[in-house]
Amino acid sequence: MLQLFGNDASVMFSLPQLELDLLKPLKQDEGILLSGCQADEECQDVGGIENENQAYGAFSHAILLVLEKNCGPISYRELVMKSRYVLENDEQIKTQHPCLYCSDENARAFFLCQG
Repeated sequence: MLQLFGNDASVMFSLPQLELDLLKPLKQDEGILLSGCQADEECQDVGGIENENQAYGAFSHAILLVLEKNCGPISYRELVMKSRYVLENDEQIKTQHPCLYCSDENARAFFLCQG
């Protein structure tokens, strides 16, 4: 894979063997993936609040807005749903729908161990 794709290869193919030994494979239902959009959509950028010439990922920006408004812990599911609401109410980003890929148990877990 490394010969075919070079620097674009997965980190698993480009790490020295010693470092590969330190990486533990995830168990089933252990991973959590936040995706900025569905497979048939494109992630969009938005201008920054302080600097309009600097672009940010729309989903990343929506997450920041949600976290700023929520004082307490928030689950991954709540974070994605509230981020979707932020994007749906943005006149320029209505066509981007963030997704959460994980087990139901992980969806209920607190975002980045806030709990």
